[in-house]
Amino acid sequence: MVAGLFGTAVIAVVPKSALIEVAPVPIDPWSIQAPPGITYQWVRSALLGEADPANIQARLDNGWAFVAPSVHPGAPVSTVEKAIETQGLILMQKPTPDVELTLARERALRMDADHRVARLQSRFRVGPDEDDDEIEPIATADALALELRQIGYTQADIRLFFERHKVV
Repeated sequence: MVAGLFGTAVIAVVPKSALIEVAPVPIDPWSIQAPPGITYQWVRSALLGEADPANIQARLDNGWAFVAPSVHPGAPVSTVEKAIETQGLILMQKPTPDVELTLARERALRMDADHRVARLQSRFRVGPDEDDDEIEPIATADALALELRQIGYTQADIRLFFERHKVV
């Protein structure tokens, strides 16, 4: 008969109260890197200690999503949204191609707006001629203001535009 230690095991029974939960090692939230193909953005979740749900909802409506804390263990976790949050900023993600498409659209709109403004400026004289002491508009200031509003200028932007280009 052969004797040996084959098949022997040590089993220990530990009560739940003796278990220790190991917390993940804290990481610097500013050092978090997005995986390839994903763009991260820190988004304002609070301003002066007051929650800003409208800003977060606007980002969610534009395709941004919360970065799950499980993706970056040790990152500061928001108690409300189960997301990574620190100092009034929440980490959101979006596929990089979607971000690039949005930026290209915004760039095209801005170029279109710049082109329209240049066209509008050509309809106004921006200063007196050598032989004329008055600005002579080719179109009315109301028409210019209306076109500027249509391309997204606020009332303050229009007022600044009028002052800069001496529109009366």
